Amino acid sequence: MAKKTNIEEVKSEIELTSESNMIEALKYYVKTIPISERMNERAVVADFVTNIGEEKLLSNLKPPEVGDYSQQITSRMANTDTQSRLASVKKFLGFLHNNELIKTDLNIPSHLRSKRILTNKRTKNKVSTFEEGPKLTRSRYKTLIGQLDKLNKQKMDLAVDIQNAAADGDVRENAPLEAAREAQGMVMAKITDIENLMRGAIIIDDGSQSLLKGKINIGTKVTIENQNNKEVHSFQVVDFHEADPLNSKISSESPVGKAILGKAKGEIVSVKSPSGTLEYKITSSSNR
Repeated sequence: MAKKTNIEEVKSEIELTSESNMIEALKYYVKTIPISERMNERAVVADFVTNIGEEKLLSNLKPPEVGDYSQQITSRMANTDTQSRLASVKKFLGFLHNNELIKTDLNIPSHLRSKRILTNKRTKNKVSTFEEGPKLTRSRYKTLIGQLDKLNKQKMDLAVDIQNAAADGDVRENAPLEAAREAQGMVMAKITDIENLMRGAIIIDDGSQSLLKGKINIGTKVTIENQNNKEVHSFQVVDFHEADPLNSKISSESPVGKAILGKAKGEIVSVKSPSGTLEYKITSSSNR
């Protein structure tokens, strides 16, 4: 008879699902850890669970909450302690992710980031900064997942086309085969681009978890008024990876984006342009 793994042994005692809460997940997880490590790991993960909320359902765990915890820890602890604590919490989140107890499409464990120390070459001063992946709005992330599904289906269909074309004759002079291979290469390149963009992406959960509540942030929908000619422009501020001016999505790295980040409704900002400095009044902003 095959020996049960630690997880299987725990499952026979406790039933854990995505509708279980954080404290139940902690009790479940601790029993999968080697006894010699349990006391320390339980204390560290318990601090994370308390911070997030013991009664929060696993299915409701959001990336911004995990990111906020990272910033809180790194701001109050030494770097070596931070690395150790975040590594323990990341194991816990990885356990939940791998067992599909939290939303796997949000890549939640990747949002637990530590500070890295950068040295200014001129001053030799050390500056702490967060390692960050691309910031994507939730709607953009879902769109990318849909595109990825379609591309993977196309890849499978093209593999069949290539197999059929190769069976038709001389592969050296086989136009259908070459066309299918070329199409497959383009599809694979698109898949790679999307996967690289999504890997480690920070999902912006509009409004509720913003560190700048009431302020304009990535994901905020904004309306501004040109103070000279009174023209009105409405758009959403997004990470540069998903900027699409034709669909009213401007990059946070653009002149206007930089000017309005962190600002609030009613404020007037100055934006440098080839024709001179322009002033815009923020007439509305919404994170919904």
